Amino acid sequence: MINNNRRVIFDLPEDIIIPDVIYEILKNNGLEEDLKDYISKKTRGEETRFIIIRDAALALFKKRVPEEKLVELLAKHLETSKEVAQKIIEEIKQKLIPYTKEIEVPSENQ
Repeated sequence: MINNNRRVIFDLPEDIIIPDVIYEILKNNGLEEDLKDYISKKTRGEETRFIIIRDAALALFKKRVPEEKLVELLAKHLETSKEVAQKIIEEIKQKLIPYTKEIEVPSENQ
């Protein structure tokens, strides 16, 4: 039986929140996204850089995509070089993956 009641979470230390970590990764790689750009992209239904980084972390954790392919996808979606995309992957591995885990979410019947 397949269990669809599993969810991936980032269980960061108490004083750290996911937006801060993702913003730091973007900033470290010269890809900051200010609030105006973020809102503009959301309004147009476009992917924000924040969401791209979050989704890359989830893909790494779940091993959905080979790392080499993920580097290519990040470079394309973030409109940056493969070298910068590789640095982002390394930061994700260091700052997010150790705190990523899959948990069981009780269904409404439980």
